[in-house]
Amino acid sequence: PPHQYMATQLERDKHARYLLHCLREVPQPYAALDTSRLSLAYFCVAGLDVLAQLGKIDAPLRAGIVEWIYSLQVLPPSDGCAGLPADRLGGFRGSGYLGAAHSSGGAPSSSPYDGAHLAMTYTALAVLLTLGDDLSRVDQPRVLAFVSSLQDEAGCFSAYPGGERDMRFLFCAAAVVAMLRGGAVPPSSGIDVERATRYVLESRGFDGGFGLGPGQESHGGSTFTGLAALALMGTLRRLPQPQRTVRWCVERQVGGFQGRPNKDEDTCYSFWIGGSLALLG
Repeated sequence: PPHQYMATQLERDKHARYLLHCLREVPQPYAALDTSRLSLAYFCVAGLDVLAQLGKIDAPLRAGIVEWIYSLQVLPPSDGCAGLPADRLGGFRGSGYLGAAHSSGGAPSSSPYDGAHLAMTYTALAVLLTLGDDLSRVDQPRVLAFVSSLQDEAGCFSAYPGGERDMRFLFCAAAVVAMLRGGAVPPSSGIDVERATRYVLESRGFDGGFGLGPGQESHGGSTFTGLAALALMGTLRRLPQPQRTVRWCVERQVGGFQGRPNKDEDTCYSFWIGGSLALLG
């Protein structure tokens, strides 16, 4: 039977070696993801942290990662910023693939296509904090202005001006503000917490799970991001009948966890569903 070939214990050292390798050099199958290379770094660093192997990132590599991340910060041009959108004035790029000048503290946008991305800004700050950086070189007012500019009338956030918008980016927005403001989203953060909270609550389906937006199918990933956003904004207590969501999450276990009814289980949903249950206590 297939399960006879499965490992009976987590190969911690092998996982750590693989993640360290990916931090130093992106494997060929992932080369196409160079535009979002920061997210790959995030998964590697967070994976090492979860494995309690963060100490295997030696001082030179740690310093190199930190400097590389700061080099991806979008800074305003020295000759003025009149008329430029917020994504060309603050936040973080996914990588340097568009050719912005390399600088240890960041560089101005090199073209209308070379701007910050909300998810990349989230992963940049998360990696910096995980590696012990104090974020002192982050242009926080510009980053917060960038995040604020992405919220729409419904309360949701887009990835960048004119980009896709859904629950994932609402969570990223709440997480970015929380990381810059001591772990929570204060009322003076520049984002409309009330509208964002209403958007999340309106995205819960009849079954108790959350979709990427109002009226959309419940999904493990959007359930976690919605609940996590509420927790970061301090409004999770406003979720009516939380046991409905608990039940939906518990029903996703089919050996492992699935993301939606009638789908195969997937290891990523152990995180999304498990994290949702942890948030709901």
